Amino acid sequence: MTPEGLAELFRQLAFICALIGGFAFAFLGALLTAPSRSRVVEWAAGMALATAADLTICVVGWTLMASQLVTTTPAGAGVFRFPASLNTMHSRLTLLFLVGMVLFLASLGLSGWVRSRLLGVISTAIAILAGVALMFVVSPFLR
Repeated sequence: MTPEGLAELFRQLAFICALIGGFAFAFLGALLTAPSRSRVVEWAAGMALATAADLTICVVGWTLMASQLVTTTPAGAGVFRFPASLNTMHSRLTLLFLVGMVLFLASLGLSGWVRSRLLGVISTAIAILAGVALMFVVSPFLR
């Protein structure tokens, strides 16, 4: 793969994180303005806050990695080798991404409990199913 191709991959990962982190941030805003002061609201808000912070780090990291690849790789240098320092950073960001996704799904699972017990059970079941599906989707890409 070329440096430009990898940079595009990192930009796409940053975009996904920005999108989901934005949803988490909007969800946090809705929870913070909710009239309820129950423990469930506090936990859901905490999870949404952690998701937004976590995925913001991923956005910054993968965007900077893309920038570094494009600006520091000499054109026509022959065989491209992915820098070891970026490989370590990519591994860390991947772990942060997975943690962020689990936090996001946990906040979605908790969200139904704010409204009612029935909706809480449904939202928790959907979040668990989505988490299992996420692991099936992501597991082939983990090395």
